Amino acid sequence: MGCYGGKKKKKAIGRVANYYQKNKVAAIQIFSGKVKKGDTLLIIGDTTGVKEIKIDHMEIDHKSVDEIKHKEMFAIKIKDVRKGDQVYKYEWVYVYFRKRL
Repeated sequence: MGCYGGKKKKKAIGRVANYYQKNKVAAIQIFSGKVKKGDTLLIIGDTTGVKEIKIDHMEIDHKSVDEIKHKEMFAIKIKDVRKGDQVYKYEWVYVYFRKRL
């Protein structure tokens, strides 16, 4: 098998559960998948528009973590998002082909 290459697709993984304006921190609830340091997230909302953020620091209960699994809530620093905004993660999708004999 060979590979043509890949493309980025966005996958819905959760939503903003709360936003703390004073500290500029969003609490995000994950419904599916997982999030690791270095991942790129998209936050999309009617008022917010589209915000893209690369995760370099995230916390659970004021403790730094490297990975979040589904059904967990974590916090990140980000400006101006709203409660209820949808959270997406970029994933690479590869196109494979079979070699003909």
